[in-house]
Amino acid sequence: MFESGSKIRACMMCLHAYFKIYLQAKNRWKAFMNRRTAVKKINSLPEVKVTIDDGCAICYQEFHTLARVTPCHHYFHALCHRKWLYI
Repeated sequence: MFESGSKIRACMMCLHAYFKIYLQAKNRWKAFMNRRTAVKKINSLPEVKVTIDDGCAICYQEFHTLARVTPCHHYFHALCHRKWLYI
């Protein structure tokens, strides 16, 4: 039934290629594009020198470097914000 060159074997190979190769590649490409979009959006946020005593809401560390400000006026480290958006 599954001998070399049979039609069933060809169908099984096509199903395997679709589910295991094509769909996984498509999902990974989508994840890559989402990460790329997140980096572009974070880099477009303004950087400010923070003078408040609060820390980053993601890592809870104080700001020793410049912070990124979101449109809703929240302050984050750029790296923390990027990792959070990835997740």
